[in-house]
Amino acid sequence: MQDGVCAVYDFQVERPTLGGAMILRQEVESRIDFQGYSRAALTIDHSQFVDFSMLSVVRSIFESSARCDFEMSPGGDDWDEWPIKSERSRVGFSYFSMSRVIRDFHQTGKYPRTHWSNHVQKRVSDVIHHLDSPIVSVHLRNMSGETLKDSNADGDVWGRCIKTNKSRAIFVLVGDDDIPAGVILDDRCVRARDLGLTVVEQMGLVSVSKGYVATASGFSTAAYFSDIPYVIFKHPEHHVSSMKDELGDSRAYPFALQNQLVVREVATFESVCAAIDLILS
Repeated sequence: MQDGVCAVYDFQVERPTLGGAMILRQEVESRIDFQGYSRAALTIDHSQFVDFSMLSVVRSIFESSARCDFEMSPGGDDWDEWPIKSERSRVGFSYFSMSRVIRDFHQTGKYPRTHWSNHVQKRVSDVIHHLDSPIVSVHLRNMSGETLKDSNADGDVWGRCIKTNKSRAIFVLVGDDDIPAGVILDDRCVRARDLGLTVVEQMGLVSVSKGYVATASGFSTAAYFSDIPYVIFKHPEHHVSSMKDELGDSRAYPFALQNQLVVREVATFESVCAAIDLILS
């Protein structure tokens, strides 16, 4: 065993995602805790990959860790790789799978938690102070060419729930997705990017919000690895096999706390409003 562990993110194995990067970072940080590594690094195989903005986001996710200083693209062979090559080569392997995080939790009993750098914490703290109200972070997946069955949000449903909510909460929309038709920006519904937050800082905001309610996406990992209440809606026909493997018939991951739920059903006006009430209770 080497004294350093290197996260290997191979963009040729799978298209890079926010969720994949967050899960990989969490897995490596867990190995530092329970296997005793003293150093951490990140290697990205991005040959033939031309989305440099996504490449930058992935690097920023690792650079924003408060748990360790990730070296970028280290040379030499004095590192243990994670995931190991045989795992990355396995049919069905996915960086976005929660299966390895669940396995780590069962083996160690340690809850997966994301710890953000001082810079991210300061930027998020400034926004919270500026808004001066309880913050409900929201991500409304709205991917071009996809449908409700891909867990895209129904803007009419979400817009009505936000508009009719009578609490003091401010709903902060994270992500760069186009706002779904039916969701109106106003004093109580604002975009995180309009507050000057980068994507990584937005994930930091999710981690410390009053709660998180959303359609399933990579932003959900920031809630999964936190102590905040959340309700995440995932269409029952979206990623059926992997969700069955990870959750079975449960509505929560094994490491989830009270009021941390993954709801595999179509989001309706009644269910979204109930979810907002739950996380604000």
